[in-house]
Formats: sequence, C-alpha cells, structure tokens
Amino acid sequence: MDLVVVIPTCEHLGYAYRALVSLGKCTPDVRWKAILVDDASRQWDGERWSKWPLDNVIRHHFPTRKGLTRSWNFGIEKAEALKARYTVVTNSETSIQVPPSQNAVGNITIANNNSCRNAVSYHAACKPAAE
Repeated sequence: MDLVVVIPTCEHLGYAYRALVSLGKCTPDVRWKAILVDDASRQWDGERWSKWPLDNVIRHHFPTRKGLTRSWNFGIEKAEALKARYTVVTNSETSIQVPPSQNAVGNITIANNNSCRNAVSYHAACKPAAE
C-alpha cells in the first residue's frame, strides 16, 4: 500500500464525499486507501452510501461523540495495520491530489473545500513509515 488517507468527519459527510472523490482521481499507479472515521454524525444511518466511491474506503462510525483526536488515532491505527508507506491525516473539508508520478507520492497537494473559508492549499511532505 503506497498511501492511506485518514478522513475524520462529524456532521459534514458532504465534505467527506468530496474529499473521497478527489482522492479517487489519483493516478492508477498510486495504490491508496482512505479511512473515513465518523464521530457520531446524525445523518450516518440515513446516508445513501451507494452513491459514494467506496472501492478503496474503510468506513467506521462511532455512535457517541468523543472528538477529533479519537478519530485521528483510530484512523492512524488502521493505517498502521495496512502497512502503508505513507499516511496522511486530514479533515473532511479537504481535497487530495497525488502527483502523476509513482515516485512523487510523498508530495501531496491538499486544498480546503469549505466554501465558507478562504481556500488554502499547501504541499504535505509525507515521511515514509518506519521500515
């Protein structure tokens, strides 16, 4: 596994959907998986999951709200179990773009999708997992 992206969410499944769609546009030479971790969103059970791009997605829903840190930690534990070369922990309101070269997976562009805020983009230099 080249890349695992942890996407926590709470009451913002629309943002999480857009983040997964952006990740799904990665080039085919990047082997990736996303871990969607929900912190007790009320709309989780009523969501129409059939419209989501879920081929490379692990979903987990916590029934009680305990905060962002628990979601990040849960996702990181799952990523470690998958033995990902790179793990990116983000928020649901981001879009993810992996460069077209397999060797460039360590330079990932992350942009804010939240239209209520000024768009921000930056490059996250990812460190490989310990070998």
